[in-house]
Amino acid sequence: MIPAALKRHDSLDLVRLDLVRLDLVRLDLVRLDLVRLDLGAFLFTIFTQETINILPTIILIYP
Repeated sequence: MIPAALKRHDSLDLVRLDLVRLDLVRLDLVRLDLVRLDLGAFLFTIFTQETINILPTIILIYP
């Protein structure tokens, strides 16, 4: 027969594991935010490079 105090301790461990899982989910969300930031920076870099490349053409066409 298992004492009630041990059973309660096991359920606390399960809660602790659930909190660790929540932290892992939070870390995954942070990683997703970092991916979103990297993609944003990448697209911004491409956009500014293309704008810089096209700008002289626009100036020549529309004086």
